[in-house]
Amino acid sequence: MLNSSKRNQRELIIELLGGSKRSQISSMEIDIFSSIRDDMQTEFFIQCLRSGELLAGRRKDEMVSISTSLAKYLHENNIQNIVLLDRAARPTYVGLTEAWRMLYPDERRPGIWFVNPDIARDRLGPAEAAKELKETYPRLMKMRDSPVMVFDLCSHTEDGSLFSASRMFQEAGFKDIRTGLAQPPEIEYNSSTAVANHDFVALPHIAEAFCYPFGKDVMTKKGHSVKPERNEFGKHVAYARELRAEIRKAFRHA
Repeated sequence: MLNSSKRNQRELIIELLGGSKRSQISSMEIDIFSSIRDDMQTEFFIQCLRSGELLAGRRKDEMVSISTSLAKYLHENNIQNIVLLDRAARPTYVGLTEAWRMLYPDERRPGIWFVNPDIARDRLGPAEAAKELKETYPRLMKMRDSPVMVFDLCSHTEDGSLFSASRMFQEAGFKDIRTGLAQPPEIEYNSSTAVANHDFVALPHIAEAFCYPFGKDVMTKKGHSVKPERNEFGKHVAYARELRAEIRKAFRHA
């Protein structure tokens, strides 16, 4: 277990990455792992780099399972729009798109929208954030009488990102809001009936990659608006492209 309280975490990560099978570990990647507050998650991503893949084994299987289960739920319930939250939304988009192509190649995929939940939770509050939502996504607003799913990869508190985003859509006038998670909420934070409070939970267990079953994407930053902002820094782009290529490759062998 990493002990960041006794050693500089960045230095320790550089040392541990010395045994990586990959030819080169970028300073940007080291920064990513140094920014993860949870030591178990940091160790997990170090293992990913050492293996030479960002997605492998059970991690890859779970990513494919989440994507296909989500695609099937949207199809079976005729949900035409899904909202993906936070910075993990882009790789989730890739997984869902690949799953939909595999399962329903002749059918139109639901609309996929990206939302920064912090705008409703920490900055403006649901009511004010709803006003910005209307301005940012006028085309989505025209479909507010149809079902919409708000989907997140994990949940640690009952009043967290998923709750705040759902409230924002409710304030914006959406009538049928479904909530979905990639995995069950954390038991230590949520009540024993928390899973039943969501319309869809993809996995029956906590993902091996914790909050990052699609990998940790760095192509977006939360910013100060409803729509997450793109991060155009060159190393971030290269890393994100590699991650997305691995997601697409997983579906070719599914």
